[in-house]
Amino acid sequence: AHDHDVPLIMQSHPSCFYVHVTDKKLRSAEEWTAKIKTLDAHLQKALIECGIILAPISRGYPSVSFTDQDAELFAERSNAAFQKFNKEHSHEL
Repeated sequence: AHDHDVPLIMQSHPSCFYVHVTDKKLRSAEEWTAKIKTLDAHLQKALIECGIILAPISRGYPSVSFTDQDAELFAERSNAAFQKFNKEHSHEL
């Protein structure tokens, strides 16, 4: 995200987290604004289009078999997703 100038915060436990397109930690539901929700949805769409599926905020699926190959695949695909997101939505940040 940083390489593509996309502000991103990861919240919760490292093996089961949620990401928000913002540069500050959200401390309450009220801080999760319509703008952040919209940008989160656009990021989720870009990730899905690049082959990364995130669980909904109400569900958690920690991975117990995350390999080095999985990490490489995630890095490759997430790079493409952040590039796509930035190209299409940088004007909204």
